[in-house]
This record gives sequence, C-alpha cells and structure tokens, in this order.
Amino acid sequence: MKTHPDSLDRLLRAAAQAPVRPLDTLSFATESRTLHAWRSARAGADLRPVLRLWHAGLATAFGVAALTISVSYFAGRQADLDSADPYTATAQQLTVAINSNWQP
Repeated sequence: MKTHPDSLDRLLRAAAQAPVRPLDTLSFATESRTLHAWRSARAGADLRPVLRLWHAGLATAFGVAALTISVSYFAGRQADLDSADPYTATAQQLTVAINSNWQP
C-alpha cells in the first residue's frame, strides 16, 4: 500500500478542526455490560496458572505420543528388514523349531 508522508499531517489537521462534542453519559445497560465484562475478565485471571499447566500437560502428552509412534514405526520397520534377510529368517525358524521340540 502506498503511503504519502503528508497524509498523516492532513489527517491530524482535519481532526484538529473537527467540532468538539460533549460526551453523553452511558446508559445503565452499557454500564452493566461493561462492569460484567471487567469482573469476568478478572475472575478468569485466577485460572491462568491452571490453564498453563493444562496446556503444558497436553503438549507433553502429544510429544510423548509422537515419540512413541515414531519409535514403534522404526522398530517395526527394522523387524521387517530383519525378517526379509534369508539368513536371519532361517535362524529364527530353527530357533523356534529347537525351542519347541519340533520333529519332522
């Protein structure tokens, strides 16, 4: 967006020339809503440490879950690679046959 250096000056001069209007008093409804919003915002400030702890716990749980999934994936992949090796696969089959007293 193009900005001109004198545009801010023109805006401030126009604002200075605007007529001054007296401020009206707020209605009862507006005052009530404002006070309620202010008080409820202060009440939420007491829960901030609990919410921070909750967010930290969720982040930690997500990190542990992601780490567990990645370790499980790579361990399963390594097991698949080991079982594809003919020498290792044969040795595993012989080990099972010896340990179970299998006889032909």
